Amino acid sequence: MTADLVQVAMVQTVARRLEAIPAPALLVIDEAHHSVAGTWAKITANWPNTKVLGVTATPERLDGVGLRDAFDFMVIGPDVRELIDAGFLAPFRYLAPNNDIDLSHVRSIGGDYNASDLEHAVDQDAITGDVVEHYLKHLAGRTAIAFCVTVSHAERVALRFRDAGIPAASIDGTMAAGDRRDLVNRLRTGTIRVLTSCEIISEGFDAPAVGGAILLRPTQSFALFRQQVGRCLRPKTDGSAAVVIDHVGNVFRHGLPDAPHEWSLDSKKRTQADRQKATSSCRKCKACGEVFATAAGRNACPLPDAEDCTFRPPFLPEQEGELEEFRAPPWTHGLDIRTARGWQWFQLLQHADGDPTRLRQIQIARGYKSGWTRYAVQEAGERQAAAQRRAA
Repeated sequence: MTADLVQVAMVQTVARRLEAIPAPALLVIDEAHHSVAGTWAKITANWPNTKVLGVTATPERLDGVGLRDAFDFMVIGPDVRELIDAGFLAPFRYLAPNNDIDLSHVRSIGGDYNASDLEHAVDQDAITGDVVEHYLKHLAGRTAIAFCVTVSHAERVALRFRDAGIPAASIDGTMAAGDRRDLVNRLRTGTIRVLTSCEIISEGFDAPAVGGAILLRPTQSFALFRQQVGRCLRPKTDGSAAVVIDHVGNVFRHGLPDAPHEWSLDSKKRTQADRQKATSSCRKCKACGEVFATAAGRNACPLPDAEDCTFRPPFLPEQEGELEEFRAPPWTHGLDIRTARGWQWFQLLQHADGDPTRLRQIQIARGYKSGWTRYAVQEAGERQAAAQRRAA
């Protein structure tokens, strides 16, 4: 083996066999943002005359520290937007449902939130129930990876999906390699629709082309954010867009996944100004939750018939609601309740005619909270009364 011109190995294997491996002419490090870690430092120190090439989609450590100690020069490739336009990455939709997560008491350690504090803040029944509802609304039938805070958090989220009749499982590093491969293969074939994870699928992982990413872990790490979202950007065979459902507001800490970013080998601590820049680079439609870039003066939702977004009720305060199987009722006349917008949405409300049963069907199909039906019945009554006054 040591006589082969090219050898491919895990970093841990190389570190254990340094004395048996002749110094290579070129050392290629994948996921090179880990190259300043202790194991890689041991390897490069053992081969001082070896040239080193590092490759990574996020050339900074997860804690924001630069890579100047490991590399002399940076060659920057095409950015995310260029790769999407060229067809090497999938286009995406980005949604940020309203969630009231209090992080004021969450400590920061090593440049990111403390995991135990974060679990208490995020692992709430209202939030987890909301995750299932928004999956049904935006990703129903498609595969997704949910990024959680801890292993126990990932297990509970997977359980909530299964309780709603959605095939789901959690994956973590304590599992045997064969068990992990089996879960990934089941996700690839679609027998598992949602795979929940704590860190193991964030980077350096050959995940299949899933339909979307569900973000349940707030993070201060720009690199971790990009790694997680990147898991769903592999091009789909049907050419469909990926869907990112950000329940924890990471987009307002780091900007959209295709926002331009200035990479550097030098360390740069993210400041309040950086966070404000990320926040100002995008806006969220209050009606539908779609997040869009504010570039070129855009201030309206980019979805089709966006001018009619105001006809769609806003997300109501978080609360648990019962999930029911949706079957398109005959009175919709072929309209897809889940995706109707603009004039189609107006037609749906007209067909419902204030009937609580029909409005309840709309509520379930579109993933609205239980209070929406009551609100819609009241609105329909007011419209009918106004029409009667005009007729008189």
